[in-house]
Amino acid sequence: LNTDSIRSTLIFRINDFTLQHNTQGINCQDCKNFFYRPSGVSHYNPDACRHCDCEATGSVDGSCVKDDGEATQGLSPGDCYCKPGFGGHRCDRCALGYRNYPVCEPCPCSIAGSLNYATCEDSCQCKENVAGIFCDRCKPGFFNLDVDNPNGCTACFCFGIINECQQVNWGTEKIMDMSGWILTDADGKRSSSLLKSSFGLSLTANSRQMQDKSLAYWKAPSAYLGDLVSNLTFYRILSYGGYLHYFVYFAADAHGPLTPMADVVLKGNRMTIEHSLKMNFPERENISISVRFSEISDWFHRDTHIRVNKREFMTVLADVQLLMVRAVYHKHQMQSRCVF
Repeated sequence: LNTDSIRSTLIFRINDFTLQHNTQGINCQDCKNFFYRPSGVSHYNPDACRHCDCEATGSVDGSCVKDDGEATQGLSPGDCYCKPGFGGHRCDRCALGYRNYPVCEPCPCSIAGSLNYATCEDSCQCKENVAGIFCDRCKPGFFNLDVDNPNGCTACFCFGIINECQQVNWGTEKIMDMSGWILTDADGKRSSSLLKSSFGLSLTANSRQMQDKSLAYWKAPSAYLGDLVSNLTFYRILSYGGYLHYFVYFAADAHGPLTPMADVVLKGNRMTIEHSLKMNFPERENISISVRFSEISDWFHRDTHIRVNKREFMTVLADVQLLMVRAVYHKHQMQSRCVF
């Protein structure tokens, strides 16, 4: 028995299989470079590996994502690796923010202020409250050029004194002191002490406290209240257009319905407004929540359920007397935790 002959024949057959089916690896389980296996196609399929179809001008070297194991950042098997400025399945067009294929030069239009940033063809088309050749500045009487604002900029609000304003680039800082928060009822009148976790900035209420069904909210201390419009200290905490970020966690001792109620409540200048999140709240999970302090984020008057306009929202922020964050999510809740 000639073992060398058998070994040579076996190696030849493996190499022959690899060349025929464009695979590589000990078990021929991977596609060769410049080939890919579509999603859902088994590597046992003899025709699993297919040639990458990439445009030479826009792709890195003609290679593409080989299989699901290499699919990252939104790419799928067969998607070509593109040079900066190019996009598409084959890298045969300009990416978002670029124009003039096959050159694909950066778009001069402001992504925050233009309507045609995606295509970026011809001249820049500005949002309603935006001006400039490149749609990169607010019109007079407006401020805060924002990519998330459908109109680009926000109208100035100076309580009727003047109509002109300009944006001030004040910084933001994270609050590190969570002392002074208490559990309270829906009106913010009753209160109960809470447990402060030694692990991070966590507010915790135990089962004994949760037995009092009138307690429904975390109530913020005086450091969060007052003028949140013009005062620099408070502007860094909660100002118009800013966000309140926090995590919630709750546990219940029985199955039952969730408790419908507003998630954040603000009271100031004889008005009480509230924001309700349109999301599910699964039990025993850390849920990330972000609430924007702006009238465009579905704030409503508590008594009439009418949407809050900008003047009303700014009026509330000018003298905040009450800030509350929801603590109860379930009818049979036995624990509540909030982390800022």
